[in-house]
Amino acid sequence: MDDKLYEIFSENTDIPAVVREHAQDALSKLQKAPGKALLPRVRTRRRRVLRPLLVAALLTALLCTGVIAAEHYFGISDFFKKNGQPLNEAADQQIEPVSSQTVSQNPLVEFTVKEALYDSEFLYVLIHAQAKAPDSYLLVPDDLTLPEDPISSLGIDSPLSIAEYASANHKEILYVGCGLDHEKHPDMPTCNFQSTMNADGSLTTLLYGGGWNSEAETLSLYGHVRTPDAKSMEDILSSELTFSLQNTGNTVKHSYIPADTASSSQIQLHEITLMETDLGLYAEIHYTQTDLERPLILDLAEGDSPMIPITGGSKALEDGSLLARFSYEKRELPDALTLLVSDLQTDEIVERIPLAPAEN
Repeated sequence: MDDKLYEIFSENTDIPAVVREHAQDALSKLQKAPGKALLPRVRTRRRRVLRPLLVAALLTALLCTGVIAAEHYFGISDFFKKNGQPLNEAADQQIEPVSSQTVSQNPLVEFTVKEALYDSEFLYVLIHAQAKAPDSYLLVPDDLTLPEDPISSLGIDSPLSIAEYASANHKEILYVGCGLDHEKHPDMPTCNFQSTMNADGSLTTLLYGGGWNSEAETLSLYGHVRTPDAKSMEDILSSELTFSLQNTGNTVKHSYIPADTASSSQIQLHEITLMETDLGLYAEIHYTQTDLERPLILDLAEGDSPMIPITGGSKALEDGSLLARFSYEKRELPDALTLLVSDLQTDEIVERIPLAPAEN
């Protein structure tokens, strides 16, 4: 770390615990990484099974994280198009530009919230990061990318590695990351990101997550900066970004009950709700497990074909019952809905519970 960076990173900085956790994980993995050129990596997250009596929801995304090259200003709609799932017109019109926000100063990088899309269940936020001295620093997404990785993985047409490209352009590498402040928003347990490098060297990051379902109108995010040779938490600079968020979605709820009230011996179903919005399809399953010693997996199916969620998880309620939540891509409401109950240890389906619309 050169003298200028040392002076900046030696200042006292208040680092949120969630940033510390993310950075410590990144540092430990980087220290174990082999010292050789690596191919570009795309990280995926597999859905975790539902476990009973979880205090907090366990949600993981099937979507990939990584970098997408951009030739112009990248907005929320552009990320959906690049992923092959363009927003419908109604959802696209709900994207709100963020004009009023509070951002704590960062001496190296300026963070700005640009856009937000929130439909009461799923959240998308667009964050722009610009080096305050763009001729001196190369911004790289902090997703465990190594200096030895090819710069082409960031969308730059060059055979050089990230480190070689930075050196050839007389720039220092700065890793930039963004995230949700989970200490202030503990009810939204999952948040992922995709980043794109813009032509001017700035980064645009889409932060997205499911299961927030909050009435709060203020959202707190963070942006952090570190160097490739960061060894401790003192080598991280963090900025807090706070802005007002409005639910602009149109939600239609559909309630379901077991078609046969005596069809289940493993769980007692209290309520199943499917919520249609312009952005996606969401499900809530309120139930009590009969045998708490037997871990079970729940899946919704169209007929007998499981519906693959983007996110899924469960949490325990105060009365001992469980609430499972699933988020799906925008799709038509299933004609025949079935709840599949499987044994966690054997992955065997132990019950199929046909569901019927509840009478209003």
